[in-house]
Amino acid sequence: DKVLVGRDARVSSDEIYEYLTNGITDAGADVYNLGLATTPMVYFATAKHGFNASVQITASHNPRAYNGMKVSRENALPVGYDTGLKEIETKVKTEQVVPVSKKGKIVDFLTEKADVVAGIVVVKDEEMYLKMRKTLNQLGGVIDPFNSFLVHRGLKTLSIRMQKHCENAQLVAEYLENHPKVKWVRYPGLKSHPNYQVGLKQHNGAGGMISFELKGGFKAGEVVMNSVRLSTLAVSLGGVETLIQHPASMTHLSMGAEARRSAGITEGLVRLSVGIENVKDIIEDLERALAKIPKMEKAEA
Repeated sequence: DKVLVGRDARVSSDEIYEYLTNGITDAGADVYNLGLATTPMVYFATAKHGFNASVQITASHNPRAYNGMKVSRENALPVGYDTGLKEIETKVKTEQVVPVSKKGKIVDFLTEKADVVAGIVVVKDEEMYLKMRKTLNQLGGVIDPFNSFLVHRGLKTLSIRMQKHCENAQLVAEYLENHPKVKWVRYPGLKSHPNYQVGLKQHNGAGGMISFELKGGFKAGEVVMNSVRLSTLAVSLGGVETLIQHPASMTHLSMGAEARRSAGITEGLVRLSVGIENVKDIIEDLERALAKIPKMEKAEA
């Protein structure tokens, strides 16, 4: 078997990648890192945490080339309240592409407060299901009753919350894109996003996650983090409250500047999980914080 594995820009990413690939290799499979290969399985995330990337998989000139391929996707971030790769799933239904497995983090948007540690795997292949069931039975990776209750409670308001997350995030992204102290904004709902057209095909709503780069670099990021009042300075995401974080001085500080640069984590990068508060309050909070960034003749990278 052959497996394509992509590297992520997270803390201890290199160590995790080595551990993962060694485990797969030990199991008798060949690992290909972001390359092209004929493979029965592809794993990807619908939206990346840092840059809100959209993933597009298209058929070859022979649509039947999909037959027999196993597609595994992670819905770490629900992009819109009806998340999904429409094109792929249509092909699964119409062209009988064998097995799609979905792995979702229930930690984020599903539970209102991002206060649950849980996950879910959904498969369309009985053989794969039996293998996973055996693993769960042996390792005990089963959600407890109270967390199940929290997930069930959150699902009842998921649709209306995601609508508000998407509406607010769109307005906040448009505001940031026009701000003189912001270098660029990545949000799938903006026409400036490199995969905007892909997102239109895949998502019913662009989600609540925004990333943007401050012209003032590292120092500007620290100023904004210390100046927000409504937004909560926290690394989580998907809750009803707006959360903000600066990777270079928080989650990825230990990587060092050079490692961050090679991973695409710039010094002024800010991640914003837009909540469902009054959007005017969110924008005013950001405006006050951005106003405190001192004028700099040369912006940091």
